[in-house]
Amino acid sequence: MTENKKKLKYTIQVEIHSKRNRIFQYNL
Repeated sequence: MTENKKKLKYTIQVEIHSKRNRIFQYNL
């Protein structure tokens, strides 16, 4: 259960990070 939550949290962070990167690259 805890392991699953950690995974989910990590996945969400990665998603946010990749979105940020996309926006950043677009602005360049």
